[in-house]
Amino acid sequence: VDGITQALNLEWESDDIYVTCIKPPVIDTEMGRSLDPRHIENMTWEMKPDAVASAVFGLTQRRELHHVLGSSTRTWHRLSRLFGMGVSRWLTRRMVG
Repeated sequence: VDGITQALNLEWESDDIYVTCIKPPVIDTEMGRSLDPRHIENMTWEMKPDAVASAVFGLTQRRELHHVLGSSTRTWHRLSRLFGMGVSRWLTRRMVG
């Protein structure tokens, strides 16, 4: 997703179209609640749909490639960047089974 975001952003830059990637946590919606319980039992429901919509609208005013929403998602994102994909995958497997 990051690579596609960057590529599209570069491709459409001359048309004044800015592409961004928004990475929310699991959102308290019917779709979020329908996920396999093994995948969500260790996650927090920290964002409601209205909060995500407000954040997305606010982010349209900024020109950043990637936006990570929610404190747990930001922590996870930082850990992934710090330790790399191998550790991130291992942690994910430990959390979701």
